[in-house]
Amino acid sequence: MFSSAVQGYSAVIPLSIYLGSLAFGGVLLVASAFGGHSDGADGGGGGGHDHGGGADHDASHPPPAQAILVPFLSLRFWTFALAFFGLTGAALTAVGAGLGIAVPLLSGGVGVGAGYGASRILGALSRKSVGLLGPASSHIGREGKQFLKIVQGTKVAHCPP
Repeated sequence: MFSSAVQGYSAVIPLSIYLGSLAFGGVLLVASAFGGHSDGADGGGGGGHDHGGGADHDASHPPPAQAILVPFLSLRFWTFALAFFGLTGAALTAVGAGLGIAVPLLSGGVGVGAGYGASRILGALSRKSVGLLGPASSHIGREGKQFLKIVQGTKVAHCPP
């Protein structure tokens, strides 16, 4: 009698952990998706990093050994890891897959994989400039496509830069 009560109680504890992780990670995901992004949130520290270093050092890219570990330190990693750990664990527990110890291991693997992947992908996307053109001199010699029809003998209006 006592062992059946312990077994029932031991199934509730992991499900509670999975649902708590899913709720916490889900709230953070929803807040980051719909919370908006402010351009003025840099703290006023300025964006320049002129440190006078040589050409051998690039401060925006950590050494390869650290580059693997950097995503694990980000809030983005932990948000996705918690949400997907909880989702996977709750789904496997609710389905009653009967996998035993494999449920937390699978859930942890999916959580770490999703967190690491999201951190690397979203981090790479946030470093890319979108919609910015370089100076006019950077376009000299490049091929382009002309969209306006030029008719000989007509005056062309020049638009100021």
